[in-house]
Amino acid sequence: MHIGNLSSGAAQIHDALDKLEMAWAEASTHWKDSNSRNIEEKFLAPLLPEVRQAISAMGNMSQSIQSASRALNDNQ
Repeated sequence: MHIGNLSSGAAQIHDALDKLEMAWAEASTHWKDSNSRNIEEKFLAPLLPEVRQAISAMGNMSQSIQSASRALNDNQ
């Protein structure tokens, strides 16, 4: 991974999030009680948009770092 390249980390997080969503979808077809609703409401529902926002921020940060790195290299 190059300096400032956060893309591979973001991709790994995205893949993990996809796996979590698929696993939860499978589990929730069989597990339908107050505990499952509690887990979904308290943990999964808030987690998913936060992780998506973090992935987006990682992409923006990576672009900014790479742009700054190019600008520094151009000045040398």
